[in-house]
Amino acid sequence: TKAYSCCYFSHASMWGTTKLMQEHGIAVEDIETIHCQMHPTALATTAEPKALKWNPTIMTEAQFSHPYCVATAAIKGKLLPDDYAEAEMARKDVRDLMKKISVSPRSSDAPVFGATVAITVKGGARYIKTVDYPYGHARNPMSWDDTIAKFRDLAAYSAKPIAAADLNKVVDICQRLERV
Repeated sequence: TKAYSCCYFSHASMWGTTKLMQEHGIAVEDIETIHCQMHPTALATTAEPKALKWNPTIMTEAQFSHPYCVATAAIKGKLLPDDYAEAEMARKDVRDLMKKISVSPRSSDAPVFGATVAITVKGGARYIKTVDYPYGHARNPMSWDDTIAKFRDLAAYSAKPIAAADLNKVVDICQRLERV
């Protein structure tokens, strides 16, 4: 399951960032830097060329912009299709946080979709998390609560509105799938 609506290469850094923020009570305004170490292939795809990746202007650029995806996840806790609207991509808080994000290569022997995230906060404390398997991977599966929340978030994009009772039925059936 893809936890986020963007390139899978950014997922480990996004999840690592949000987990560090949750675990250590880090507020966005307290972040001095976010440094992500990524597999060289992931870095080349989502962080190079730097001039483009730190300044996406259209949806596909943002989907493959590591700093945009990490900053959005840090601020919102998720990344949805609406986050690719022009106004969202230009948000000052997102752009300001993107400037605090840096990347470097991780060993090419490390898992290709993994990352190590280091957040430094005001006062100098530094928190580090290595995520070898992005949230949603079979080795790091999404919780039911997060899966349901993502389902409900994305159902809002349906061409035809879906009644809450119908969404609840789908959730109920999925949770009982082995018995159904």
